Amino acid sequence: VLNFNKMHRILRMKLGVGRTCVSETWRVIIARDEKIVNGFLLAIHGKRVYTKKEKAHERKLMHMKIAIACDPAGMPLKAPIEETLTELGIEYVDLGMHEGDCRDYPVFALRVANKVVSKECDLGIVLCGTGVGISIAANKVDGIRCCHCSDCYSAKMSRAHNDANMLALGGRVIAPELAKLIVENFVKGEFEGGRHQTRIDMFKIIEQGGQLE
Repeated sequence: VLNFNKMHRILRMKLGVGRTCVSETWRVIIARDEKIVNGFLLAIHGKRVYTKKEKAHERKLMHMKIAIACDPAGMPLKAPIEETLTELGIEYVDLGMHEGDCRDYPVFALRVANKVVSKECDLGIVLCGTGVGISIAANKVDGIRCCHCSDCYSAKMSRAHNDANMLALGGRVIAPELAKLIVENFVKGEFEGGRHQTRIDMFKIIEQGGQLE
């Protein structure tokens, strides 16, 4: 239960105004900025209130399924990433490499891409030595937007602005602990739509041989 009286007192002290003015100020704050509301909750209760959108996104994560595969060079990252997905409560499908598998990264890129475009899996993660080759192979599949990332910000923004549905990482260029953080930012990311959807639609035009100008 929100302690509005306590919040009122804080606002009155900060703003130097009466209760009526504070009530109106508080109403405007709630309407305009949930971040401020959560700031009060953190200061007073040590916790925050999640918005309906955030709660819906958390539920979506619980039902998410991710396809993952790697070539020999990506193997050092595979187990740590699977561990992270398990900790997040996300189901994953292991598509190799397994004993007796081909060692060529395009094979693993295609396995994961097929799972994503068929909607059997929501997202895909592919691993090779640098992450470059396997991302290029994945992006040859119609409907795949595979981002090659070596930092958390790029992983987060690839989901927010580019609606990326696959992530490529390099086992020879990033450490397992960093890979785990990148994966967490990627899977928790959410597409913002709007002007970014307009740009995503342009991808399809390019794939079909169309012109943008």
